[in-house]
Amino acid sequence: MSDCIFCRIIRREAPARIIYQDDEVTAFHDARPQAPVHVLIVPNRHIVGIAQAEPGDALLLGKMMLVARQLAEDLKVTDGYRLVVNSGPLSGQSVFHLHLHLLGGRPLRWPRGSWYIGHWYIGYQGGNMLVRDRMTPNPITVTPDVSVKDALDLIRRNRFRHLPVVDGSGKLVGITTEKDLVYASPKPEMSLSNFEIQYLLSRMTVGQVMHRDVITVSPDLPIEEAAQVMIRHRIGCLPVVENDRLVGIISDTDIFRVFVEGLGGGHRSLRITVVIPEKVGSLARVVDRIAALGGNIHSLGTFWGKRPEDRVIAIRVERVDREALLEALRQEGIQVQHVWEP
Repeated sequence: MSDCIFCRIIRREAPARIIYQDDEVTAFHDARPQAPVHVLIVPNRHIVGIAQAEPGDALLLGKMMLVARQLAEDLKVTDGYRLVVNSGPLSGQSVFHLHLHLLGGRPLRWPRGSWYIGHWYIGYQGGNMLVRDRMTPNPITVTPDVSVKDALDLIRRNRFRHLPVVDGSGKLVGITTEKDLVYASPKPEMSLSNFEIQYLLSRMTVGQVMHRDVITVSPDLPIEEAAQVMIRHRIGCLPVVENDRLVGIISDTDIFRVFVEGLGGGHRSLRITVVIPEKVGSLARVVDRIAALGGNIHSLGTFWGKRPEDRVIAIRVERVDREALLEALRQEGIQVQHVWEP
């Protein structure tokens, strides 16, 4: 019998939000959802992937599709949803037990601007740059009576750091982190056996170690304002609450992804940093020079300079000759501060 995480979920030996199960198929919410609705439909029998399926599995594979259709109706995403099967590591398959992704509840673009359909979130390029566009929706939660041991196992198994705590009605009542749970563990100087440590952790509850005064944000808050809240309070995540209900969580990692995307990190292009005066029309002069040479601006970031009257502009430009652009900027009297090209 396989001991993969999906097999354990099917046997109900590992936590998951199961929404359908029969003798052949199980469906549950993805632990790291990439859309407001993100459900995994899996065969109860362990099959590594679609490449390992056999002709005799045809009825089972067809049933998985029909279960997905029924769940799309139940979850009210029939106006548009996507079914995806990944096969092999290069496709993004991270759990080697055949599974069908059902995604819906938001526009699904393809290929650029879509989410990575796997179990690690790498960002959604689009939306209005609000918290709801970048948060992890429907995060995994626990109740205060869950043991520290089980909560720590949950965090480590799913590879995240922050764990919201809700009461029986689903209302947010606290939050805890991997660090909190580790610090709650017995110290080495106590000279306890492993059995004694595990026993103590199983008796200690999340309610005893969680933070009760939780700072939250609305899903309609601009992403940069959420970042300001994190900086001001020196915290690494913000639960997202709407109508008194937890709808998501946004972390400092999500903010870093926005920063990288906004400045074009990882994109092969010419990066030019210029200093312009803080006055009307200054940026237009730079943009006009790039456009006149047929260049395309991939990304642009504006920052305060060393002097209050200056702005620093970092631009990633494509389809333009480097030396021709630098000369055009200098002729315009624009101060080029730095040039970088991969």
